[in-house]
Amino acid sequence: QLLGRNFGPNRTVQLALPGILANVPQSFFDETVKKVQLHAMTAFNLLRNIPGLEPIKPSGAFYMMIKIHLQKFKEFSTDVEFIEKLTEEQSVLAFPGPCFQVQGYFRFVLTVPLDKLIEACQRINEFCIAHLDKDEKAIEVLASNCGLMTSSSSLKHAKMEIAL
Repeated sequence: QLLGRNFGPNRTVQLALPGILANVPQSFFDETVKKVQLHAMTAFNLLRNIPGLEPIKPSGAFYMMIKIHLQKFKEFSTDVEFIEKLTEEQSVLAFPGPCFQVQGYFRFVLTVPLDKLIEACQRINEFCIAHLDKDEKAIEVLASNCGLMTSSSSLKHAKMEIAL
């Protein structure tokens, strides 16, 4: 079903594009670039902390590629299965890597309103935590607890206790 969607512009848009580009003020393009950059950095920062995912920071694209470490999600054998279940359970639409000849990734669009983008990242996080292999969950809990101990305030507190 996902492969049946048309991702390109239609003929009418292609014919109108030179006139559109010639008559749109530069400020529109500047604001659009700023908005997409904000969305890209927001999504990257939210997604990079999700266990089992590895977002690739975009460099000018309106989408982001995200690697799925399938070994951390043993119930899924392919990225397509992962995305189908994500869409079914969390109503987040992303496109599996094979749509773009890339295995083990999914493509996430950045041009939705910022509040919807943040909500989608939160839903992806919920999905990943729910489906993370139980051994991986234990590792993530341990790593997050260690992270708490190395935060600057915790570290100062621990040094003070040792000094006493």
